[in-house]
Amino acid sequence: MSIVIHHGHPGSYKSFGVLQRHAIPALKEGRTVVTNIRGFDSLEKVEDALNETLPEEAAILNVNTEGRDEKDYMARWFHWAPQGAMVIIDEAQAIYPAKRKDFKPENLDYPGGADQAKQDERPADMFEAYDMHRHYNWDVFLCTPNISKVHMDIRQAAQVAFRHYSMGELLPWKKGKWREVEHDPENNGKAKSHAYGVPKEYKSDPTIFATYQSTKTGDHQSNQGPQSVFKDKRVVGYLSLSVISLLVFAYLAVSIFQRERAYSPVDPADIQSIDAAGPDALSDGRDVRDPQADPENGGRLAQDRHPHPFQDAALRIAGNVNHAYLFHGQDRQGDFSLTQRDLFSYGYRVLYLRPCYAQLWWEGEKVQDIFCQRDRIREPDPRPQIEPDTYALPNPLMKAKEEA
Repeated sequence: MSIVIHHGHPGSYKSFGVLQRHAIPALKEGRTVVTNIRGFDSLEKVEDALNETLPEEAAILNVNTEGRDEKDYMARWFHWAPQGAMVIIDEAQAIYPAKRKDFKPENLDYPGGADQAKQDERPADMFEAYDMHRHYNWDVFLCTPNISKVHMDIRQAAQVAFRHYSMGELLPWKKGKWREVEHDPENNGKAKSHAYGVPKEYKSDPTIFATYQSTKTGDHQSNQGPQSVFKDKRVVGYLSLSVISLLVFAYLAVSIFQRERAYSPVDPADIQSIDAAGPDALSDGRDVRDPQADPENGGRLAQDRHPHPFQDAALRIAGNVNHAYLFHGQDRQGDFSLTQRDLFSYGYRVLYLRPCYAQLWWEGEKVQDIFCQRDRIREPDPRPQIEPDTYALPNPLMKAKEEA
């Protein structure tokens, strides 16, 4: 047996949630439901909506609270509600207002005083009814758009409160769902520190809409609370720009990937590199054969199907800094050096594979594999034979003494 307050903006499934989660199960258990929810007044209506038969003990006592007297009658529900009933008060801020000066809890006392209430087995006043509801097996649920407008004595008697959020307007794919944030009834539940645990999400059963009327016209209006973020033109503009940017980036990335996949990978072990020419190889590590000496191998670059500026040159990697290569080259005229930026200025594209393995591309085609220079072991040069100077060094002090 408990007292619970459900609050939130209009259309946040307050009354709906109480009916779906509490009132309908109570009727299925054969309990009596006392409520002022508009339209929830017939067992036949509930049975038709659920397509099932309720127990004979089940009952609905509905109170129309349009007028002031009817509101006062609903506020005195503990005078006449059957013991063991479930009491659901909609628009609780109008039944127990916090700021209306003419509302006084003592006006709700049981007729005849405490003695008559004891004789009739009823609470003597509103405070006793809400503080001792367990003695009468009552469950009390109050629904309101603003919990701050509900009388503080009622809020202090409640065990817990739930702040409702409709998810359908904020996120279109969450239509028909809402969240409840549990908090202490004495605060409004708006601050994060007020929440107990993690918000729980619920999904609405469309059949429940047929059991009551959320408005006087009977039409269930959409949520008029927080609006969808997609209705803000600025948000839509930012999202559109982000999506377009992602699509362009994806298109460029896929294009580059497909272009790279179009060329078959080369196994370094299968690459026909320019071999050293036996004893004629350069001793300083520049491993290049003279193209004229070996046209089958050294002339391979000159016979490339795609002419390019360094077609007649053999390049070697001299080093690299942050994946940017330094190259040493040799052609028929001799040795030369150049950087990766120099190759870019000619129109080449250098593909970094390993610190000692790169590929030279020209107009979308690979034209040369480039490797590091081979370090050759060279014998040290002979030490120079220098004859020692046998002449004595002049002593400036002796010379000064002789002049004196």
